[in-house]
Amino acid sequence: MCIKTESNSLQKTEDAVKASEAVCRSKLKQGLETIWNDTLQTVEKAEISAEVKLHKVEQQLLEIKESLNETKDSVKASEESLLNKIVEKTATIWNDALQAVVPDRTSTEDYLQSKLDEVESNMFVKMDNMQEKLEADLHKIEGETKQVLDLQKELNEKQTIQSEAPVTTLMTPENKGTYKSCKEVPSKLSGTYVIQLEPGQNVAVYCEQSAFDGGWLVFQYRYDGKENFFRNWTDYRDGFGNLNGEFWFGLEHLHKMTTGRKHELMVEMKDYFGNYAYAHYDEFVIESEAEGYRLKKGNHDGTAGDALKLHQGMKFSTPDVDNDALSHWACAPDFYGAWWYKDCHNSNLNGGYKNVSSSYSMTWRQFKDDWRSLSYSRMMVREVN
Repeated sequence: MCIKTESNSLQKTEDAVKASEAVCRSKLKQGLETIWNDTLQTVEKAEISAEVKLHKVEQQLLEIKESLNETKDSVKASEESLLNKIVEKTATIWNDALQAVVPDRTSTEDYLQSKLDEVESNMFVKMDNMQEKLEADLHKIEGETKQVLDLQKELNEKQTIQSEAPVTTLMTPENKGTYKSCKEVPSKLSGTYVIQLEPGQNVAVYCEQSAFDGGWLVFQYRYDGKENFFRNWTDYRDGFGNLNGEFWFGLEHLHKMTTGRKHELMVEMKDYFGNYAYAHYDEFVIESEAEGYRLKKGNHDGTAGDALKLHQGMKFSTPDVDNDALSHWACAPDFYGAWWYKDCHNSNLNGGYKNVSSSYSMTWRQFKDDWRSLSYSRMMVREVN
């Protein structure tokens, strides 16, 4: 609006100048005509007078021109002043808008920190609730597992599957008698024999008399999955199964044998594709029950890798007795077996009998460097002279 007003003023000034020039020229013309008419004799004087008047007119024109320049400068200054005011006002409005939308940095950091504290607090509450639920579920599972094991034990007691049962039916004239070990058995026929663990304690055992030069006592044998190996501490301590089928000889028997005389260990295995391998250890010791039937092994050789290396020095664990190296978890119930678990295993020959590639099944990690399940396993010890 101001710019438009100034432009109108400028136009009026220019019009006034033009009008003034027109008037001046008219007066000059009239004066000259009067002088010309009054006297020719006074030409020189008239000329002088005309020059004086002309000079005055020129002065007036210069003054008008200067006034016009001053007016233009004033208009330009007004435009610049107006533009500066517009820029300043726009910057003020923009800053006010930003201040309204974005708070100062300190306020923003305080707000974000409060939100972070709120999220962390909610997260910890949810984690505590989840932990309580997991503990409750674990306690429930432990209770159900104990019930299953108790029922299994009761069922086992009602069945006639003790390892001594088949002795009378398998006795032949060739294997009658009592021996200190399978290595002392003179026959080359594999089968059940009676050995003396200690004075006054004779037990029936299965002796492998042909493989690896014979004289081996078999203490674990699995080949068809008919025998349940997901058992409690008592069963693994005392032994279970049938010497004419699948069986576990018993940790207490192994302890008495391997601590009384030096023994070596042979482990045979076969997968569901028919691949066979064995692992041999030049020394094998099972400590007492007070020591958790701790495993000690010697040097390894064979076609299967050393999957007992991880388990060296570990106590035996069952679903109801946890002796593994984990404080927050129990390996035996999780891997459906009983073994010298650490955290948890590289071998699990008493695990679930099923044809799957899983560490939860009967497996030997260093057989083919994978978790393939095994269809056959046999563990044997032999006395070393």
